[in-house]
Amino acid sequence: MNTKKFLEVLQQNQKIPTSTIISSFDKKALEDISISYAKGILCQNKVPWGCGECYSCKIFPNHPDFMHIGLTQNPKIDDIREIFNFAYAKPNYSHHKVCLISNAQNMLREASNALLKVLEEPPLYFKFIINTDSIKSLIPTILSRSYVVELPTTQNIEESNLCNKLFSKGFYESVLEVDNIKDVEQKKELIDCLISKFEAFMIKNNTFDEEIDNLIKKLRFTKNALHRGIRLSLWLIDDMSKVIDKIFVL
Repeated sequence: MNTKKFLEVLQQNQKIPTSTIISSFDKKALEDISISYAKGILCQNKVPWGCGECYSCKIFPNHPDFMHIGLTQNPKIDDIREIFNFAYAKPNYSHHKVCLISNAQNMLREASNALLKVLEEPPLYFKFIINTDSIKSLIPTILSRSYVVELPTTQNIEESNLCNKLFSKGFYESVLEVDNIKDVEQKKELIDCLISKFEAFMIKNNTFDEEIDNLIKKLRFTKNALHRGIRLSLWLIDDMSKVIDKIFVL
């Protein structure tokens, strides 16, 4: 799945979530795509990744509507408090204001709770981009208020036969096969593949589907629950059946 393409579609359709969490172990790739995403959100011509011609693009990242914390040191409670003043002052040049938080996995609980207060009732023009190398490190209430994307890893099971069968009319005939997978990491890879399939479906149809977005969040929750020894097939039936029926009109 091309994560960059998916973020591009959000920008094209102006369906930018209030908070986007981007996760990757590759810090350089993480910072690069986040900076570009922020530039595109602030572009006065609304061109994904920025047009490079408008005043907003020319002055970025030294932009009064852009705030970046956590790059040189871990995000602290005082940094989060500064976001309040920044967030509630209207944009200067752009349609939006953007706060990029790097190394969010290192936020202490106090800082996380302060951030949550802004996430709960943000101005309509205000957008968060939150970077982390570990989704598990963020408190559940932040995750629930954000759209989460993960940059692709070198492992790729996109063409997995089982993954393809699950994302098809053959879902119900194939879903019990997942219980034959004993390795937890392989199960995680399968879930990642399914997430990619649903994200790609939205890209192909040039739309942001809230029901599919909620399903993706459920699948990520299921992935994090695998260590408890859950029966994955039952969780997938519960998570996916409604959307599969909708997509493939069973």
